[in-house]
Amino acid sequence: MDQTQQILNLYNNELIQKIQESKDLWAQISIEHTPVENITKQLRSFKLNFVDPSFTPSELSLYPQELVEVGGPFDKKIQWRRPKDFIQSLNPQLLPEQIKPEVFRKQIESRDIREGSLGDSWFLGAIATLAEHPQLLEKLFVNKTYNEEGVYRVRICKNGEWQSVTIDDYFPCFINGGPIFSTTSENELWVLILEKAYAKVHGSYLALRGGYAIEGIQDLTGCPSTQYDLLSQYVRQTIQNGDLWKLLQFYEKEQYLMSVSTDGEDQELAGNFIVQFQSYQDRETNLLKAHSYTILKIVEVNNNKLINLRNPWNAPFNFRGKWNENSPLWTQQMRRHLEPTFDKENSNFWISFEEFTQYFKTLNTCRIKNWEEIRVRGKYLRVQDKNNQTNEIVLSRWYYTLEIKKRTHVFIGIHQEDERIQGVSETRPYQDIGVLVLKQTSEGTRLVQMKELQETRQSELDIYLEEGTYFIIPKTSGCLLKVDNQEQDRNQVNFLKKQTKQPSDHYLSTLKDIFRKFDLQMNGELQYHEFGDFFTSLGFKINEQEFQSQILDKYCSTADGLTFHGFKDFMVASLFQYGYDNMIQWLYKLGYVQQEDRFISERSRVFIMTIHSEYQVQMVVNDCLHNDIEFKTQHIDPATSDDVIEEDQDDREFPIQVRIDLTQFNNVIQTNTHMPFIEKTIEPGESIFMFHAKITDANFKQPLKPTIQYHRLMQSEDAQNESRFAI
Repeated sequence: MDQTQQILNLYNNELIQKIQESKDLWAQISIEHTPVENITKQLRSFKLNFVDPSFTPSELSLYPQELVEVGGPFDKKIQWRRPKDFIQSLNPQLLPEQIKPEVFRKQIESRDIREGSLGDSWFLGAIATLAEHPQLLEKLFVNKTYNEEGVYRVRICKNGEWQSVTIDDYFPCFINGGPIFSTTSENELWVLILEKAYAKVHGSYLALRGGYAIEGIQDLTGCPSTQYDLLSQYVRQTIQNGDLWKLLQFYEKEQYLMSVSTDGEDQELAGNFIVQFQSYQDRETNLLKAHSYTILKIVEVNNNKLINLRNPWNAPFNFRGKWNENSPLWTQQMRRHLEPTFDKENSNFWISFEEFTQYFKTLNTCRIKNWEEIRVRGKYLRVQDKNNQTNEIVLSRWYYTLEIKKRTHVFIGIHQEDERIQGVSETRPYQDIGVLVLKQTSEGTRLVQMKELQETRQSELDIYLEEGTYFIIPKTSGCLLKVDNQEQDRNQVNFLKKQTKQPSDHYLSTLKDIFRKFDLQMNGELQYHEFGDFFTSLGFKINEQEFQSQILDKYCSTADGLTFHGFKDFMVASLFQYGYDNMIQWLYKLGYVQQEDRFISERSRVFIMTIHSEYQVQMVVNDCLHNDIEFKTQHIDPATSDDVIEEDQDDREFPIQVRIDLTQFNNVIQTNTHMPFIEKTIEPGESIFMFHAKITDANFKQPLKPTIQYHRLMQSEDAQNESRFAI
């Protein structure tokens, strides 16, 4: 073992000891619910610096456990170092007064960002776009100045909800050197802090490799955002007819954030610790592959449609387009009108609209504005069809009534848990999601607009609503919420990590999902009524006094509720108290089935619904399980959906029984039930129901032609069984 490795081992052993001390110190205190100044005060009293007990400076914060066991994916040794230790090594010529770290040393500028070797240029590109509006970045930081204790907190809008993320100031570095991943040119910490907080939200730094800038922009602003595929047929049509240019001009007028990305943005670029920009450069244009560029200006002069872009990567760059710095197109008149700057420090360049649509793959837009905002947590539930007890359907637990007082621009968003987060894609993959907007009329309800179902991280509907009462219904087919019984595996599951009392990665991910399902107020704690709902699902009851003495007093809690850290400890303690088989039963009652070494949620899925509107709207949450509002529409256009739709437009005064049968396609489809057919009673006043089927065989090209049968019911049942549901 060489001397460097020996020194690193000694350093890591000391760090392991600090990590354990920190876990002991914060065992009964919720860090995320404690003000930063209180954390620093307590650390100061113990003469300690902060070590994050939930995102420790260790290999587990770099990459998942399975990679730790094989030595990790990186080809260099990593040392976790604090800014006061590595700033001098970045520039040995710094004066003593320049060595002190700062979160913000001067005004935020995108050109200060230095991309490291992680392969998260998509996220850094999002930061660079926000840096054109420094106030947007600054407001993400709860504390904005350097502190010796090393405690920093930022706010990130993940999965549709704002979260406070607290981190320490240990960053992955070269041995006795500076940061391996992102840095800034002025030795500021704001980029490192944002990157680490974002890594914590996703479970590891490695989880940030490869992605789309639009996702980072959404998570850092919480505002409605859209990505346009410049190669799609629809967008190509808007390019040809001039609509896209008009849209860009409108977005600039509204001061929306805009960026554009080259092809390959979502690829996981190699993290070899030495970023060779030349290897990612297109030889024809000098544009970097898999990178994003910020849009600064949209102008039209003398019939020239031009776009001013900034290259945020602070590397030598000379765009080789028609409007490069040496182009004869830059006449004195054009220079006088646009005042272009081509010095390396500004890193901006001009491109024609024609080249813009030729060289770039995606356009990213974020509608930053002082929106009126509503965020609520919802659930998709698998329930028994009250008209057919042998059939199951998947629907939203709630629908939402909006009262619109005057015409307003509204964005309705349905946000799922990001598959990038560690453990999500394996156990809670994306559902196909969409939304219905109905309007109450004197004759009933009328469909206003429907966002088609898509398997995506989030779905947003852009709509203008006139004065009136509207019903918002989140939708999913439910086809992807089902686990085939034949695929279930009854092998022993490892609830805990080897030789520890800490939950395994898969069990921890499941516990996080359970906690989110009952934390309906989205405040990071289970209050009495929420924990009571959880306990009732398990078949137990608990009163307020017992909740206080047996839960809040024993586990990490706030004054009002049980934190996730406390909930995790409660579930681990219950595992030891009640045993393996009982824990399996608990999870089954909560809607989870075992598959290999993990648990899959097949009965429900959590989402966040957001409303952004120009003017304030009133919203009421309504029960959807005992209300067929989504079926009582008087008009719907079947062409708006790919689902099998049965519609009856006659003015009936009697119910009819309808059966849609896809049995002949059973080998090539997946349905939202366990059967290839559905039967439903359509009452008078109802005009539609849908049967969702997804083709699973890519080679199957024939249209689905169901067998449809129906008959009149002579007498409607006087009493119907209520829908039963599991969490």
